[in-house]
Amino acid sequence: MAETIARLLEKPEALEPFSVFHMDGHWDDDGTRMIAAIRRAAGNPRIKVRKMPWTLMRLVSPFVPLFRELAEMRHFWTTPIRMENARLRTVLGEEPHTPLDLAVRDTLVGLGCLRDVPDRP
Repeated sequence: MAETIARLLEKPEALEPFSVFHMDGHWDDDGTRMIAAIRRAAGNPRIKVRKMPWTLMRLVSPFVPLFRELAEMRHFWTTPIRMENARLRTVLGEEPHTPLDLAVRDTLVGLGCLRDVPDRP
């Protein structure tokens, strides 16, 4: 994202006040690509995945504000939403893109979920 912003700033003639540019990012309409990337980053292809317990979250949401907020955003979890990056590609020619596995691994390391170990073969 930072590279995209830097490239846009190098083209001030393409920027109006409050310009809007959408990034395509990584498209994963059913969530399986992200799960697979996390498993690869962790080096464990058997990490268990469970469905979000939406009913339970709604039941305890009066007592746990975080669960209430997550329940309000359920539609983002259940409805694929894809941003169109045509304007960004028109201005930059291409969208800078970090490979999914690298982005997931670096994120998990940055969050302290993984140690920064050399890439596995």
